[in-house]
Amino acid sequence: MTVLVAAVSRHGATAEIAERIGADLTGQGIDVEVRELEEVGELGRYEAYVLGSGLYLGNWLKPARRFIEAHAAELAQRPTWLFASGSIVGDPPIDVHPPAGRPAVVEKLTAVAQGRPAP
Repeated sequence: MTVLVAAVSRHGATAEIAERIGADLTGQGIDVEVRELEEVGELGRYEAYVLGSGLYLGNWLKPARRFIEAHAAELAQRPTWLFASGSIVGDPPIDVHPPAGRPAVVEKLTAVAQGRPAP
C-alpha cells in the first residue's frame, strides 16, 4: 500500500505536520510518499490519501481547495483523510471572527472528497 501525504503550507508548519504524519505511517510499515500538494499530478498509483492545508482567515488555501475539487472523483474511490492547521488565536480572537474556522468549509471539502454533493 502506498499512501500519499500532501499539503499546502504558507509558512511551513502544515508541511511539517505532513512530514510527521508521513514519518508516523512509515513507522507503521506503510509505504508513504510526502509531497507538496501543488506538485502532485497523477493519483492512480496511491491507495490512500492524507491531504492538508494551512488555514487563512478560516479557509483552506486555494490550491488545496482546487486540488480536492479537481480530483474529487479519484478521492472518493479510496480512503481519504483531510487535515488543516492554523492559528487558534489572533486579532481579533478566533471566537469573535465569524469566518474563522467555519465548519461549512470542512463539510464542503469532506463531501467533495467523498463524491457527495457539497452542502
